[in-house]
Amino acid sequence: MIKDLVAIINKEFSGLRAKDYVAEIIQHHRIQASPGFRAAAKVVAKLLTEFGIENETLVYPADGKTYYWASLNPQEWEATEAKLELIEPENRILADFNEIAIALIQRSAPIKETVAEVVLLEDGERREEYKGLNLKGKMVMTKGMIERVYDLAVNEFGAIGIIYDGIWDLPLVRGRCDIPDALQYTSFWWRPEDKKCFGFVLSPKVGEAIRKFFRQGKKVKVKAMVKSRFYDGKI
Repeated sequence: MIKDLVAIINKEFSGLRAKDYVAEIIQHHRIQASPGFRAAAKVVAKLLTEFGIENETLVYPADGKTYYWASLNPQEWEATEAKLELIEPENRILADFNEIAIALIQRSAPIKETVAEVVLLEDGERREEYKGLNLKGKMVMTKGMIERVYDLAVNEFGAIGIIYDGIWDLPLVRGRCDIPDALQYTSFWWRPEDKKCFGFVLSPKVGEAIRKFFRQGKKVKVKAMVKSRFYDGKI
């Protein structure tokens, strides 16, 4: 019975065609409440129409004011360019939004080209970690929870941005060392009263290279730039 079902599926479905459809959809950066999300929805609607399937695209306000139950719809966000460059103790590009979109912490605020010293945090999730640190005008590097690091490092102690090189551990499945070249998807989820900032994501492999500089007692400086905007839009 199962063999008969598989035979029917194999006859009617094309794996290559399915792959092509996925490739067409994923060329758009599909962050909630963004032009890319809307563009991907249009691709799906067009395909469904071509297949003769009736469809409707539902649209809701993305204005940072409208709630659905307890969920606040964020403002629409668009990023067009962002780059993080290591300038001390050596020079190299660490992250480029136009090369890998999730190398930018999603919903990052814009910032003009800025040079900043980087301060390494253990995790940045506990207030005692910040004792004696001067973070004014600096970026912090962390593997800790972005939300907590934002609250402490940025909101309370004056850091201007975050560099994140963490990977969410799945016990007995994977850890940081198992996928050293991967980038963890991260996003800010702003509340109306929040002071927005920016941030970048590094792989564990690149992150460890930067951490080695700190262990060697070297000062780390970066140049950062983000072109993005928030506006009342749709999702």
